[in-house]
Amino acid sequence: VFAFCLNMCFAYSKFFIIFEEKHALEALGASTGLAVRHIHITGKLYFTMILLYLRTILVAIFFLVLPFIISSIIAFFTILSLKIFLLWIFWIISSILFIFIVHLNSTLEIFVEAAWYEAYMLCKKEDKEYSGHHEDHSSHDNHGHEETAHHEKPTTHNVHHH
Repeated sequence: VFAFCLNMCFAYSKFFIIFEEKHALEALGASTGLAVRHIHITGKLYFTMILLYLRTILVAIFFLVLPFIISSIIAFFTILSLKIFLLWIFWIISSILFIFIVHLNSTLEIFVEAAWYEAYMLCKKEDKEYSGHHEDHSSHDNHGHEETAHHEKPTTHNVHHH
């Protein structure tokens, strides 16, 4: 659970290092702040990534179990030339499946990085909108009293008569 929380908090750190040129500890702190302020975005994305990786693990397990099933079938044949033929087919199928897994994993990693980048940009945009919105309201906090503090209202004492 602790590692899960740390991974969530540090998810944006690489973007702070790359785009904002922060040092490692600064980036970890900024990433944690961003992740906590936008826990709904970070949590959804992190949960989605867990599901994607679980799916990839299940596909990989299937592709690892399939060769064992094929080799078990091959073991039942006693004719040597048939075993060699089936082993070549097994090798070709295994190679194709291995290439497919590598391609799937590469594509998944590109997608994951792009998704985290989009989340980083969305969080930064929301931060900017919030700070801009907050600054607009902070200038109106005095409810018009700020003007009277800087300018004296004309009274009969400071009106000059000619």
